[in-house]
Amino acid sequence: MELNGNLSNLPPFMDQKEFADRVGVTTDQVRHYVKEGYLPVVKLSNGSTASKRTFINCMALQEWLSQQGQEWVQQQLAGGAR
Repeated sequence: MELNGNLSNLPPFMDQKEFADRVGVTTDQVRHYVKEGYLPVVKLSNGSTASKRTFINCMALQEWLSQQGQEWVQQQLAGGAR
């Protein structure tokens, strides 16, 4: 995932479309990253199991990036395993 946006000023949670727009990828790409477990999420419901919405957990993403992100980026640039 190539991030084109600034992740330092994100709100704690964002819906998938807003996150996609913010970082410069398509909503389908974000859905794929969520499905594959690449992005931390929170699923919220209004009480009906049929109406869950998935939000990107930006706080967890920022924490991961600050702790391990630089190492991951270096691995990707070096052609390391995903």
